[in-house]
Amino acid sequence: MKKRALLTFLIAISIVFLGSSFVRQSIAALRSTDHFIIYTNDSRILFEPGAEAYAIKIGGVLDSAIKRIEAKQYSNFTDPVRVHVCSSRESFKKYFGADVRAGVLIKLFLSPRVFDDGNVVAELYLTHELSHLHIRDKIGNYKMSRLPVWFKEGLATYVSGGGGAHTVSDKEAVDAIISGKHFIPNKRGGLIFSKNG
Repeated sequence: MKKRALLTFLIAISIVFLGSSFVRQSIAALRSTDHFIIYTNDSRILFEPGAEAYAIKIGGVLDSAIKRIEAKQYSNFTDPVRVHVCSSRESFKKYFGADVRAGVLIKLFLSPRVFDDGNVVAELYLTHELSHLHIRDKIGNYKMSRLPVWFKEGLATYVSGGGGAHTVSDKEAVDAIISGKHFIPNKRGGLIFSKNG
């Protein structure tokens, strides 16, 4: 009984200190993807039943996206690239732990939402997430979690040609900075993960 109480206490403390998004994403990362189907034309792409049309679209741009990341980040992927294409927004949230368009925890997942603005935008999102996957591939999950968010996201947006920031023009970005909409990177460390804005 004492062990169970201690475990419950540790879980509660983890939720308080690490935040519920960390817990949600940790649970999501443990989910099995065994039901994803290997795309016959490209075994690097796995899709859920009902998402084959999205897998076909990703198949048309995956090679060029990988080449772009390897060229811009100055090294090849060490581990084989795998892209998991979800059939619905709800399914993506289940496997990633957040309701966004795409993401990498341990695996790269794409929501059907990446196609909302067309195939070109979907390729930008794919390339952006491949940047994250490439860094994880090179330095591992823990070291990647210690990198500042502004660095990881900035690099991924830059090397992808605007993926994730495609709705903001260069002029709008410059105007925002000039008007004071910017941040000062936080250099302080956190209890477990670095605090970085």
